[in-house]
Amino acid sequence: DDLKVVESIYFDVAKWDMLPSAKAVLNKAIAVLKANPGFSIEINAHTDSRGDEKANLELSEKRAKEAMNYMTGKGVSAGQITPKGFGETQIINKCKDGVKCTEEEHAQNRRMEFVLHKK
Repeated sequence: DDLKVVESIYFDVAKWDMLPSAKAVLNKAIAVLKANPGFSIEINAHTDSRGDEKANLELSEKRAKEAMNYMTGKGVSAGQITPKGFGETQIINKCKDGVKCTEEEHAQNRRMEFVLHKK
């Protein structure tokens, strides 16, 4: 069975560098993958709706790849990781284009989801 985990990994607006809080979450995933070589993980990165749709897709892809690079740098096999960027295509609240939202509401959409697969 696949296990989907939504973790609160937040990014600064328009940036993809890993904040310390993000590294703490990724370290948990790294421990699971190292202990279970038969598992793989999808890293699904999302943005808020502000900005250009194409730019947001590229930004989310950079965030997913940055997370993958961090994990492989800590010894996880690249073959266990699939990075995917979804841009603003999967907004989880009302904050789509043209809707006035607070910074906190926008931040909920700048997230990463992990899906753990057992091979």
